[in-house]
Amino acid sequence: MEKQMVEIYTHKIFLKFQDELWDSLVIMPQFVRENATHKMYVVKSSPKEGVRKVQEVAYDKELDFASCTCKKFESEGLPCRHILAFLRLFGNIPLPNQYIMKKWTRGAKCQIITDKQGVEIGGQHSSMLTWRAKLFQLASEVIDKAIIYEKASVIVNDGLQSLLGKIESIVSNTKSGGISEKGSTAHDYEALKDPSAVRAKGCRQRLKREKEKATNAAKHRGRRCNGYGKIGQSHDKINCPLLNNS
Repeated sequence: MEKQMVEIYTHKIFLKFQDELWDSLVIMPQFVRENATHKMYVVKSSPKEGVRKVQEVAYDKELDFASCTCKKFESEGLPCRHILAFLRLFGNIPLPNQYIMKKWTRGAKCQIITDKQGVEIGGQHSSMLTWRAKLFQLASEVIDKAIIYEKASVIVNDGLQSLLGKIESIVSNTKSGGISEKGSTAHDYEALKDPSAVRAKGCRQRLKREKEKATNAAKHRGRRCNGYGKIGQSHDKINCPLLNNS
């Protein structure tokens, strides 16, 4: 997995992934329970300052995807040590594509990214995970602000309940192939796309070389007449009217 990701991730992201991968070697997930859709595991981290943290990993059988209560993947787009420890239960396998965010790869600007086996990294599943992380961050921000005030908490709770009802209605109509409230069929829903990229305010402009700077500066100053050593002229030494008249 380490050899695989060093060729896919950017250098900076790979170092972060490598830290999580090494930390995953000293922890072991413990199976807790299972139902029709999920398998649940607990992962106890190494004690730090006498405190041992416990995280829970939930494996979704239908999506073939594991999520962790530490929410590192949702917030940073990198699989945490707990998920990596869970994947180690299946042996020395490559990191599955659903845990590789396209934005952290070397070829993020390319339209198609593939792994060693030629399998495309991205597609609709990747877009779903991108939206999952984006919506999780937004929900966390709203909850953190609302939880301080009881009135705000009630507003958020009512709003989420209302949204949940609408979403369940959409899911129900999609599965049955029925008509939605707006009259569109399930076939009218388009695949989720990645959120549009936004240029950061602090993004730097291209750095210019010294020769390019000097050339641009000369254009603003005007031409130099070497006959009398004057700058800002509309002529050079050959066409100097003072030299030609003397």
